[in-house]
Amino acid sequence: MKVIELQLELKKRLLRACHQHLEFLKSNLSGKTLSSYTFLCCDGFRNIGIASCTTEKIEELKVDNLSFSFGFKEILKNINFKLKKGEVVSIVGPSGGGKTTLLHLCAKLLTLEEGKIRNSFKSSSFAFQEARLLPWKNVIDNISLGLKAKNIKKQKADELSKNIALKFGLQIDDFEKFPKDLSGGMKQRVSFARALVLNPSLLFLDEPFSALDIGLKKELQSLLIKEINTNKLSILFITHDLMEAI
Repeated sequence: MKVIELQLELKKRLLRACHQHLEFLKSNLSGKTLSSYTFLCCDGFRNIGIASCTTEKIEELKVDNLSFSFGFKEILKNINFKLKKGEVVSIVGPSGGGKTTLLHLCAKLLTLEEGKIRNSFKSSSFAFQEARLLPWKNVIDNISLGLKAKNIKKQKADELSKNIALKFGLQIDDFEKFPKDLSGGMKQRVSFARALVLNPSLLFLDEPFSALDIGLKKELQSLLIKEINTNKLSILFITHDLMEAI
């Protein structure tokens, strides 16, 4: 009996040690790339307990000591910032100051030379200063490009695209139009719809409001603010207009 009691006590102590170790992991692995951890307690060849935990991965974009040059011309030097879930970071500066270069580096459209960029957001999309629509595709086909690239069936992709097109102020009569038939403001509505139909965690904005009239600018900004509040959308926003940034 004493031997059995001793074995049971040993098992209890080992399991207690397992759970203590898991509590340590929970408090120290937050935000790390490790998303799950399983700890196996054993006695010789016999398993006497399994404990596991899952740590939620924190979504954020972190830039450390970033520098970049085109040839011998230094564009960016020692840039540091952090963008967390549900936040908006605005980068303001004059034309030619390297704002778009920084955005392209964060979006991995350029190769990083010096420093570190850590992006743990689950997904991201981009809205450019120009709408950059494919001229041979109509409105719905342009909006649904990303969905189809993710192998979402055409019927579902078209349904999602039509819903968000209406949300961004386009009309049913606009669905079959091609870019040549759209005004500049309508093209930008399509560009925003294309970016947000993917339900991204992070949205890169490269001066998308610069060519818009004040009414449309406020309308699109209000829609983005709603997305931030509803879906905790994070935005890295490039602009030369201080009023847009705030």
